Amino acid sequence: MRKVLFLGLFILLVFCLYSQKYDTIQVGINRKIITGGSEESVSGKIYYDGDKTTIVISEPLLQWMIVEDNSMLIYYPDELKAIKLNTRNPVTLPFFKTFIGVINENLGLAELGYTIDRNEVVEDTLFLYWNPPQVLAKTFGQHILKLKDNKIVYSEQQNKKGKILSKTIYSDYMEVNNFTFPLQVESYVYEKKSVSVELITYSNPIFNGKLPEEIELFTLPDNIEVNEIDW
Repeated sequence: MRKVLFLGLFILLVFCLYSQKYDTIQVGINRKIITGGSEESVSGKIYYDGDKTTIVISEPLLQWMIVEDNSMLIYYPDELKAIKLNTRNPVTLPFFKTFIGVINENLGLAELGYTIDRNEVVEDTLFLYWNPPQVLAKTFGQHILKLKDNKIVYSEQQNKKGKILSKTIYSDYMEVNNFTFPLQVESYVYEKKSVSVELITYSNPIFNGKLPEEIELFTLPDNIEVNEIDW
């Protein structure tokens, strides 16, 4: 079977950041991952209705991913195959978490248990320094946010020794229905001997609009056998 797109590094079991500010979201996404000498690009559209997240991938191959609570259904229409991953914790998707997080105040750090240590202003930039909750403090150090004109333009996660583990740059902001968010997100994850780069472009976001009927009413065809895996 073909590899599962958006899986592996792309799936992280973390706390849910979804806010109550919106009932539905629709947004196009183009995601490029660069690791070492390899590069992978994926394009599609994300639909969110509060209870589930549906990702319809159009390139490089047709694929549906439906995330609800502690499970993810992955469906390959052209191959008539499906996989269901069952997890111990709620499933969230980092590339969508980034989009949701910027809409939420301070990337939703407070909801994760982070607390403000201090803040400072340098020219036109506000710096916020957040301390991790005790459950994460053994691994993570401070999380630093930079804001300009009340928009997050930079996010940095450090380890306990102050070394950068990851950083994200947000740009090309736009406003739709009183929601302000970046269309361009550039992220770097630092390993011991390598750096992974993620480039995300969002397009045509719609908030609180009616989702397409094929998304709301989607069910697997009767002839599709589902292979269930405990993840």
